[in-house]
Amino acid sequence: MPELPEVEARLRYFRRTVLGHCIERVIITAPNMIKNLTPRVFAGRLRGRCFVDASRRGKYLIIVLDDARKLILHFGMGGDLAYYQLATERPDYTRIEFILTNGWRMAFTCPRKICRVMLVDESTHVPALREMGPEPLGVSFSLSFLARLIEEWPRRQIKPLLLDQRMIAGVGNI
Repeated sequence: MPELPEVEARLRYFRRTVLGHCIERVIITAPNMIKNLTPRVFAGRLRGRCFVDASRRGKYLIIVLDDARKLILHFGMGGDLAYYQLATERPDYTRIEFILTNGWRMAFTCPRKICRVMLVDESTHVPALREMGPEPLGVSFSLSFLARLIEEWPRRQIKPLLLDQRMIAGVGNI
C-alpha cells in the first residue's frame, strides 16, 4: 500500500502536471472503485470542473475542484497517477481516465482494483479522514505526543499502535 512518502510524491506529481487544468470528460472502467456515487453521477459532476488545489492527509490525496468539492483518492496497493497526451499512451490498469480540456489525460491506475475514489462536499464527510490522527511531519506530532500515546495504550504492541491511522496518519509497513 502506498504510504505517506509515496502519496506525497503523487501529490507533488499532480501539482506539477495537472493542477490548474479542467476536465472535459471522465472514462470509468472500474465502477466499483467509486465509493459514494454512481459512475454516471460521478462523471457528470466532474465534467467541466477544474483542479484548483491539492493536499495530502495520511495516505489520501485530496484534490479541490473549482466548485469546492473534493476528489479523494486512496491508492490501495500500487495505485498511481499518470499524465499523458495520447490515448495510445494510456497505462496498463487505468481504472479512471480524466480527459482534460488541454488535450492531455490523467489516469488513475490500480493493478488490484482496490483503490478508492470519492467525490465529496467536505473531506470531513469521509470517516477515515475525520478520525485520522496527527501527521507525523506536522507541528502537533512530537516526541512528547508519541510518549503520551504509548502511555495511554500500555497494553498495545508498538507496531500496531504506530500503524493505526486513528493514532498517527500515514505510517505504514514500508
